[in-house]
Amino acid sequence: MGKEVRFIHAADLHLGSSLTAIGTMSPELQGKIRRAGYTALERVVDAVLKHKVDFVVFSGDIYDREAHSVYANQYFVEQMARLDKRGTPVFVIYGNHDPLGTGPEFFQLPPNVHIFGSEKVETREVKDQAGRLVARVLGQSYRNPSESRKMYQSFSTPDNHVVNVGLLHTGLNPSANSYVPCTLTDLTSQPGIDYWALGHIHRPSIRNKTRPVIAYPGIPQGRDQGEPGVGGCFLVTVQPGQPARVQFIPTSSVVWLTMEVPIDNTVVNVSDLEELILAHGQAVLNNALHVPCDLELGPGENLAFDGYVVRWVLTGRGKVHQEIISGNEPEVATLLTERLRQQLGRGRPFLWTETVRFKTAAPVPRLESLLKQDMVLKTLFETSEEIKSNAELRKQAVKAMGRVWFLQKDPEDTRPDAFAITDEVFKALVEKARYLVLERIVEGREIR
Repeated sequence: MGKEVRFIHAADLHLGSSLTAIGTMSPELQGKIRRAGYTALERVVDAVLKHKVDFVVFSGDIYDREAHSVYANQYFVEQMARLDKRGTPVFVIYGNHDPLGTGPEFFQLPPNVHIFGSEKVETREVKDQAGRLVARVLGQSYRNPSESRKMYQSFSTPDNHVVNVGLLHTGLNPSANSYVPCTLTDLTSQPGIDYWALGHIHRPSIRNKTRPVIAYPGIPQGRDQGEPGVGGCFLVTVQPGQPARVQFIPTSSVVWLTMEVPIDNTVVNVSDLEELILAHGQAVLNNALHVPCDLELGPGENLAFDGYVVRWVLTGRGKVHQEIISGNEPEVATLLTERLRQQLGRGRPFLWTETVRFKTAAPVPRLESLLKQDMVLKTLFETSEEIKSNAELRKQAVKAMGRVWFLQKDPEDTRPDAFAITDEVFKALVEKARYLVLERIVEGREIR
């Protein structure tokens, strides 16, 4: 059996993209948020040095746009130079945001960095200190922002005696001709590859846990509320012909969160709402966030953040909705936002309130007893829950909603003439529709 190797798999740095939080904050907090993307790259490099890996792979979208930022280019070169001093090879493909040749390289990359070309799949060898071959890395960059070639078909290796790693920037969507169309089956069927190091999807996940392991490390640093939770990279340990062990290395310095806070009839005024949110905020600060997707945390790693940017969403039913919130949403939201920023936004770690939003409603009388006794209402709740959880019913529901909506399978799939339906949006719409129907039924019966 060939030698075991360890490497870091990162992707989607999006250097040069701006991170901003709404509201007036101190220059110190502004600086931490603006630099968070660069801090994440620095933490990736720290992990490489700490774990003494054999090599590093970056699976596309190093930069956020084709016209590379001068500072972003300089920072990437500086961080790669840290690895060059240790002699760590770095292998890079460019993706749809930074296709090869469309943006200038303002600074010379150190000799340890290899950028894969865009015309064909290239293979690079990794050797140990004794000069023995221990791994091959195969990759191909995008040549245009829209890449329809089925690149994976050209990934071939001469043998399985060493670890073979394939770099691909894809959404794993056979119909998405803009982002290297392919399926999970396509990749698992391609012989010789031990590990597919993917990029493009910004949430970390392991799509295939047997050989070949197929994985997205996600974005190292979320940029807004659409990229919530802890970002990071993967520490991969693998032997030829064996399933790889994948461990998560957190790299985020700022974590974006959307937190739902349920109300009930014990909440009667704005002071109660503030105290309720403050309690949830303190819970966030006191408790380390879980590693995403039940991934294994890398050895010696911890979840330490500079702070959080939180969107609070008040949910549920209570008298405070009809007596305080309803009709006063903008004013109440502004007041709560300002007070929460004053009380939570100055600590270490900080917790900055982006906005406060309302998904509250008036209480429905005798709801629990009605659901137990009334077959119509019980069926309404059961059907709506099934629609939310059943993929086929969801497709039918979106189709019935008309062409103004579409199911978004790729986070970069945007359309000027339609609204994207994500899981979160769909569930919220079903929830709202359910309670509207419920209210009408109850109101109608009370009138009679």
